[in-house]
Formats: sequence, structure tokens, C-alpha cells
Amino acid sequence: MSAGNGPRYLEDHQLRGDALVLDIAAEAAQAVAAAADTAVGHTAKTLVKDGPLRIIIVGMRRGSTLRDHDAEGPVSIHVLQGQVQLAALGESQALNAGQAIAYAASVTHSVEALDDSALLLTIAFAKATPAA
Repeated sequence: MSAGNGPRYLEDHQLRGDALVLDIAAEAAQAVAAAADTAVGHTAKTLVKDGPLRIIIVGMRRGSTLRDHDAEGPVSIHVLQGQVQLAALGESQALNAGQAIAYAASVTHSVEALDDSALLLTIAFAKATPAA
């Protein structure tokens, strides 16, 4: 964390604007590298936070898990690198790089990294939440 009230990357990262260009490949590589340096084996970075829209990059080290959780809006999970196992609605689904899945709002799901992985998560909240 920085001396302010948020993560250090927010000091030079714009979360919203009329047009944002994102280097997703670079963000994915950085997320996977950062995940290797964490005790829990995963990390997340918000790339866009504008009104009801959130775009988040998630890096996961092989074997790490994101336990059951849900979001207040519909979500899409796009696997950019690696392979993950998702569990939701009583079913399990393996996704490889280049595949994506979408869940309706409030669907509880979990994620396990079967390989070092990068995910692009998009959430569309029903109501805009306050900006950081």
C-alpha cells in the first residue's frame, strides 16, 4: 500500500476516462509474476472502475484457489493464460486460455488455478458504486 489510501499502482494508473487503452498482455504477465510473490498465490488489480463497470486482472499461481464468492452484478471471466477450474451451480468447468464464462449476478463460484494463470474479470454492477 502507498502512503495514501490505496494500492501503490493507483498513484500512476487511471481507472476511468473517456477512452482508456489497456495493455492486457503486459498486465497479465505482471499479474502472474506478482501472484508468485504472494503467500496466497493470487493477486488482483483493478484496471477500470467507472460507474457500474469494473475490469480486473487476476493472476493465480498453480494450485491457488479463490474460494466461493459472488458479485452483485453479472460477471465474465476470460482466461488469458493458463488453465483454471471453475465451480458454480453444482457443476465444474475447466477453462483454457482463450475461453471465457459468464455468470449472472449473485452466482456463487470458486476458481482453482490448474496452471499459472491470468484472468480478465469484468463486472457490471446494477448500480454505480463510488469511484476510488
